[in-house]
Amino acid sequence: MFTLVITNEQEEWVVWVTLLSSLILGAFAGYATSRWGHIGVFIVGGWMGGVLGSLFYSMIMIRFMEHNDIIAWFMVALFALILSWLS
Repeated sequence: MFTLVITNEQEEWVVWVTLLSSLILGAFAGYATSRWGHIGVFIVGGWMGGVLGSLFYSMIMIRFMEHNDIIAWFMVALFALILSWLS
């Protein structure tokens, strides 16, 4: 998924800003997961849904269509929302 956001043509500062924002967001998600159980379950469900959505797209959907970034992000978001809601 990182290659969908950052390409080889990106400037170096974009990579560092992406890394820093990912670290901050991950620290907040870890804190929320350990502090508030119901939010933690929601976050972990969303994360697992995103992983499963990416896996579903790369294993199944890519065989039937050309590579499309919009559909890839839609599948990840859809699976993340579904698994967050189910958890």
